[in-house]
Amino acid sequence: CRTSSNTDFLTPQVGVIYEPAEGQSYYVSYSSSARPPGVSVANGDTIAGPGAGGSVGTQDLEPEENTNIEVGGRIALFDDRLQIQGAVFQTKKENAKEEDTVLNTIVSSGDSLELTGVEFGVAGAITDEWSINANITYVDAEITDSTTVANIGNKTNFVPETAASLWTTYNFTGALLGLEVGGGVTYQDDVFLNTANTALAPGYTTLDGLVSYSWDRFRVSLNGYNLADETYYAQVHGNRVTPGQGRTFIATLGVVY
Repeated sequence: CRTSSNTDFLTPQVGVIYEPAEGQSYYVSYSSSARPPGVSVANGDTIAGPGAGGSVGTQDLEPEENTNIEVGGRIALFDDRLQIQGAVFQTKKENAKEEDTVLNTIVSSGDSLELTGVEFGVAGAITDEWSINANITYVDAEITDSTTVANIGNKTNFVPETAASLWTTYNFTGALLGLEVGGGVTYQDDVFLNTANTALAPGYTTLDGLVSYSWDRFRVSLNGYNLADETYYAQVHGNRVTPGQGRTFIATLGVVY
């Protein structure tokens, strides 16, 4: 049979940016959003009537509502060679949907989630030859209310507590002019796969590398990914995971006309 859903919501957004001096920028932002049932056919998000057991159909669920408050800034140092940025943020989600991990369907709505975090990053050139890009984020994510009382106080699923990355490159000069080497590390903490916190995907650390050489109009490079052949999961959904790629090398030749 045909079913439908009709919901009304207001989602205001506002932001203020302050630049007291050249190379400095600070901001405060507030945003909200809403996601009614049936806006996507993915992940069981379809409008459907009550099941055979008489449960509430997804067309009766309230929209997911999100509010986010963020305060941050950016400072340029050493004649704009180095950029330092940071932010603190808090996100609240109301009417979060809970999925049946076996049937991959939405079975209820009503959980409240709260995420409070801080992020810090630095990017730029330490010297004319050496550049760096580093980021780290810490998030305290908690279920603050739930239709399943035992889940209150649990960690929010799919949200790592800590994530960090570092990438650096060095361009040689003199006799080795044209040679570039680089390397990086990516880290992600464990993530829970369900609201009961009974299943998780383990954290991981991966290493990547780059070697390239440029001359005239040509550039040859070799990229290496997951050099330590770490087992990790690139995508997680419900109690399902998708493994990331193993040790991989890609060689490329570029020509500029």
